[in-house]
Amino acid sequence: MKIFEKLRIIEAGETKNVIEENGKDYKLVISAESLPSLVALGNERPIHARRTHNGNDLLDGYIGYFKNFTSDDTAVYADLVMSEALETAYPSEFAFMVSMIEKEPELLGVSVNQMDVKKFDDETGTATVTEVHFLALIWWGFPPRLVHFLAITLKIQKR
Repeated sequence: MKIFEKLRIIEAGETKNVIEENGKDYKLVISAESLPSLVALGNERPIHARRTHNGNDLLDGYIGYFKNFTSDDTAVYADLVMSEALETAYPSEFAFMVSMIEKEPELLGVSVNQMDVKKFDDETGTATVTEVHFLALIWWGFPPRLVHFLAITLKIQKR
């Protein structure tokens, strides 16, 4: 079983995202205050990791799971446990994914989608996330930004 420990999931700070609220655009900011809620959601149970977005391929897209979510003052991290079944069924894809993670980690990033509590500031034009209630993570390959080298979709709902 291949395990990648303490992969960065998200960092506190201003993101590249802009959201629209009541006809006005706000820069999205992830507060350090919100990181413990992400960790709590991630640690409710092992989080299904996929290489595709849609889920229509059932278990064919399964690559393993995330566990052991932790944080520090600036980021959330988790361990990725690669599936032995993936390695058996698709050895070349497994080897490609492992190689990317080991040799080119700077080309990978995690896109975080969430339902959350935000504090809107009209003066600064920011929407700051203070708590997360739903989390979906997608692991993207950069560049090219529109092509997925590796996509992992995780969904967890706060109960």
